Amino acid sequence: RGARGSARGEARRAARGPPAMRVSASWSDNVPERDGQKSTVWDLAFSPDGNRIVAAAGNRVLVYNAASGDLMHSLKWHKEAVYSVDYAADGENFASGSADNTVIVWTKKAEGVLKYSHTDTIQKVKFNPVTKQLASCTANDFGLCIPEEKAVTRTRVNSRILCCDWSHDGQYLALGLYNGCVSIRDQTGQEKVSIKRNA
Repeated sequence: RGARGSARGEARRAARGPPAMRVSASWSDNVPERDGQKSTVWDLAFSPDGNRIVAAAGNRVLVYNAASGDLMHSLKWHKEAVYSVDYAADGENFASGSADNTVIVWTKKAEGVLKYSHTDTIQKVKFNPVTKQLASCTANDFGLCIPEEKAVTRTRVNSRILCCDWSHDGQYLALGLYNGCVSIRDQTGQEKVSIKRNA
């Protein structure tokens, strides 16, 4: 009887699902409007050591202390909304991409060290997890940049790029396209595989 009762109790607990998770905010910030730009937060990235959070908020890039929530830097170099931010794997740089068609590479001290342009809104920026190569994606092309060399190569695509990610070993860049395709590229931008979704 004891074993049967125990089994019934376990079955009831399983049916109810896991216990509710308790969440308490460590900190929060209400980003004010500036220059007519709403305070929408479009993207976030933790620094690799977890000590900082960089946020794309309105037309600014905000750098917070992740533990305390203190605003460390409010960077207003972009003229329009900032849609994407990312940290380099070594934590020495982060990047921002904006509707003003520009990408800015920043040092960890929030100093702008490189700015380059595309011909359309930047949808996504993503650092290679192994090298310092930075991918920047728009509606009609993507750029591959090595910040130390200040060189950018651009490759046209036939559909808007909505998202991207590097493989764990840094050898391949996957592009998610509006037309439902996934394009796998190497570090030079050459397409290796195209995954087409059947309607």
